[in-house]
Amino acid sequence: MKAYQFKYTVDEARQLIIFRVAGDIPSARLNEEYIDAYRNIPEHWRYDRLVDYRRYTGFLEFTDLEDFAEKIDDLSHDHSRMYKVAIVTSDALEQARISTFRHLFPEDLRAFASMDDALDWLGSRQMSAQTNARAAG
Repeated sequence: MKAYQFKYTVDEARQLIIFRVAGDIPSARLNEEYIDAYRNIPEHWRYDRLVDYRRYTGFLEFTDLEDFAEKIDDLSHDHSRMYKVAIVTSDALEQARISTFRHLFPEDLRAFASMDDALDWLGSRQMSAQTNARAAG
């Protein structure tokens, strides 16, 4: 039995992929889970990401983050700058640490303590797109 959970859902209405990670999963294995998910989501680069690490008890190794950044770049076909990534963690140290590896990823990546704040930030792109569409129409 796995000591962790990795789940994802695609919310078409909000153009959002929601990842939920719980338990102790080695970061190399976590990379494999993400890569498998991205391979199963057609045109995954069209979606923003919400990553819920509130129940994650593992540790993200920097070398694994570098490896993941390289692999996701290959899978994104130069589209990675098109989406936003909100990482939710209740661990203040992890929130601060996320800023130290943001440079590995071309997309807009930010850490949040609450799901509401993360969703508000992710929704800002959708709201501005709706406002622009109304202004143009």
